[in-house]
Amino acid sequence: MILSDSDLKDLTGYVQKAAQIRWLIARGWKFDVNSAGRARVGIAEFNRKMVGGKVAKQEPDFSQLNG
Repeated sequence: MILSDSDLKDLTGYVQKAAQIRWLIARGWKFDVNSAGRARVGIAEFNRKMVGGKVAKQEPDFSQLNG
């Protein structure tokens, strides 16, 4: 899944594709560029950046197992 064009505009504050790409590069976002020259940002990258660069891995809770 990727951010929509509208989401990308909301995120960067820019409509022009070149300005969006400059914004993403300046802030270290990972993205691809499609054949039309538009930036494509994955939802996973959006989530990674918005939670401070790391997604916490959850360990299973084994406390309820009988050992």
